[in-house]
Amino acid sequence: MSRSVEPNAEDEDRHAMIRAQELESVDFYIAQGYADIAVDTLDLLERQFGEHEDLQRRREQLNRLAAGESLPAAAEPTF
Repeated sequence: MSRSVEPNAEDEDRHAMIRAQELESVDFYIAQGYADIAVDTLDLLERQFGEHEDLQRRREQLNRLAAGESLPAAAEPTF
């Protein structure tokens, strides 16, 4: 007999909380210029939780910074 295990609301809430905490870390790394650590953390989050628009947005920020662009004030991380 095979059972399908579906995520419950508690697991989804926990994953959302973890992802939010990790994204705050990524924002800090970006603000401090630690691009390598930010990329590593984004890769880890993508492996754990799959693709997400929040991850893609931060990758785009890193790409703009790598190209020498500055982030608009609205896109800068806030703590």
